[in-house]
Amino acid sequence: MTKPTWYRALSLAGLAGVCCFSCAEHPVTPLSEAFDRWHIEQSLPLGTNRVDVLWVVDNSSSMLDEQAQLGREFASFVDALSLLGADVHLAAVSTDISEGGTFRRGPGDVIAKGCFSPPDDLVSCGQRDPVLRTSDYKVDPNDPGSAIDAPRLAADFRCLGQTGDCGEPIEMGLDAVRLALSPENLAGANQGFLRPDAYLVVIVLSDEDDCSQNGAATSGGDSACYAASRTLPGVELYLDALIRAKTRPGQDTSVPDERAEVLSRIFFAGIIGPDAGPLPENGRDHPLACTRETTDGSGASAETFLSTGYDGKRYRELIDYFGARGLEQNICAGEYASALTQIGDVIGRNLNLRCLQDPPLTCQSDADCPAGEACVNPGDDTIPPKVCSGFEVAVALKNPEQPSFTALVSAGSAGDSESLGSGDAAISATAQYVVDYDATSCPNSIGFRFITPASVSEADKPLVIPAPGAVYRANYPVPAAP
Repeated sequence: MTKPTWYRALSLAGLAGVCCFSCAEHPVTPLSEAFDRWHIEQSLPLGTNRVDVLWVVDNSSSMLDEQAQLGREFASFVDALSLLGADVHLAAVSTDISEGGTFRRGPGDVIAKGCFSPPDDLVSCGQRDPVLRTSDYKVDPNDPGSAIDAPRLAADFRCLGQTGDCGEPIEMGLDAVRLALSPENLAGANQGFLRPDAYLVVIVLSDEDDCSQNGAATSGGDSACYAASRTLPGVELYLDALIRAKTRPGQDTSVPDERAEVLSRIFFAGIIGPDAGPLPENGRDHPLACTRETTDGSGASAETFLSTGYDGKRYRELIDYFGARGLEQNICAGEYASALTQIGDVIGRNLNLRCLQDPPLTCQSDADCPAGEACVNPGDDTIPPKVCSGFEVAVALKNPEQPSFTALVSAGSAGDSESLGSGDAAISATAQYVVDYDATSCPNSIGFRFITPASVSEADKPLVIPAPGAVYRANYPVPAAP
């Protein structure tokens, strides 16, 4: 659009060379009086690229096919993390809490072998370190920037993530998470997994709902769990356990801002049964949510099995607490590659998210904006703030070897963060960053994330791709001083 005279004059005043215009909160400060309040963010180090991923894999009698499929398609998840340059720790637990929430060190036993041995193709796995580290899977171990050997990492994850089908029939995935991240296990059997400066990602693979009772045992079958479901501990108990695991010394999570900061470093995803509606009044019927056919073998020996998924209500309830950092996928979808890629995308969007540190200039009505501008919410209408339709954030980046900052190219208004993944293909050819107006993990609800432009040559990539030790600055309008 054509910039108004006042905008061009401001640009000539040397305010970072790239400016934008916006609006004010009531009481309204005329924009002409707010020019001296254009803000250049203090240069800050980029956030951590460390991610600790805990997989919770149901090991009840109906899960062997789903586990095998996860193993076959796990490279999709590794590829998604590799594109982020993330430093990842991977570990797995089963939903059988008789294992105490300790990480798997090898594949689980299967019913077909009397529950004394794992599948034939995993017998050679043996016992191993329960924490897999992407730093150990570089194609070139001497190059910190080397790609990850995704097939090798995926093969090793199968040895831990294929938890077998001999586990307890009552799945207690949330209790397994709570126990796995307990101080006792993190200092003992699960030591070396959780890093204070890393993001924590929990991913559940289960065809049943959670039946956790804060460590208490449940007798009977699935119907017994659903009969007791109205008295099961609320999922807030397990949300608090996740928060405790990621609370740094000195943080007080009874303070809302401190609690929100801790939550912003946690992700929760589930490959589970979809919503099947309300539980029956009797509370005993097991709500079947989906089915799919799978074939084992070929030719005359081929057998077709019906896989089922039961409504993962409690997992979904916990996922909902995480907003844009939560994701649900259908376990009956037929393949997991797209689900794993989407989970990787969600991690990437948040891992690469930079929050605006100061409250930006906002508006409440069109009257607060320059002539011709509208007061809009570029993202989800339920997430503040509203800004004038010409609002921009100007970002510059300085990598360690650069003497000065390089101004980056914005993709404009990205809007709803849930749609960013699908929109990247259209904007990545020119854009170097995307503004996210639905940044629920940001105190001011606005942030941005970097994009690798397809049009940038290999020689110029160091100028626009954040490297370890890089810093950025963000230029955007803030309210005038009182």
